[in-house]
Amino acid sequence: MTKRMLVGIALSVLVFSVAGCAGSTGTTTQKAVLDDFSNRATRGQVWVYWNCSKQDGVLTVEGVAVQPGYPSPTRDLKFTLEGVDGRGTVVSKGQAAAQDLIMYQMEQNPFRVAVRTVGAENRFNLTYTYWLHVAGTVVDADSDEHEVVARNACPAR
Repeated sequence: MTKRMLVGIALSVLVFSVAGCAGSTGTTTQKAVLDDFSNRATRGQVWVYWNCSKQDGVLTVEGVAVQPGYPSPTRDLKFTLEGVDGRGTVVSKGQAAAQDLIMYQMEQNPFRVAVRTVGAENRFNLTYTYWLHVAGTVVDADSDEHEVVARNACPAR
């Protein structure tokens, strides 16, 4: 290894050590009990737990995202809830961002996304995207964005 690479590694370790000591910048003070959620998607670097509720023609998904143990922070966690009809066409759509911009290892990040239903939905898909920052690299729009799709995230009826 070159001296430059060693300095870069040392700086990365220092930055993440200081960030870990500083604690979360998020506003979540009480952790949710993950067993209280009836739905989950546990793929990738961000796992999502949620419940669905429907009232007055609005389907709402509320839950928490968790970074289960990856040392690199994630950022810009966004959610899309889509109602899909029998032909596979999106007929209703809602979008929202998670509460905190950056999420560190073992943190919970609450979210809420809602969609006004039109009655033609056969299923609802919940898609979430996030950026994973790898220490010592510059975020690259072509390779660091991740997407997870949870089909049939909520009952249609």
